[in-house]
Amino acid sequence: MQLWITLGLTVFLAAAAGLLVYAIQTALDLDDAKTIDPIPPEDPQQQKK
Repeated sequence: MQLWITLGLTVFLAAAAGLLVYAIQTALDLDDAKTIDPIPPEDPQQQKK
């Protein structure tokens, strides 16, 4: 009986940890961290409005 409770809790905690890691990875969007916004032109007339 105790073995089944231990196994059940272990599976539950592993599933919860997996969902937490997945949610964090999705929110961080690691590909977005590699992109850089273009530098705006120094001349204000060249900026698109």
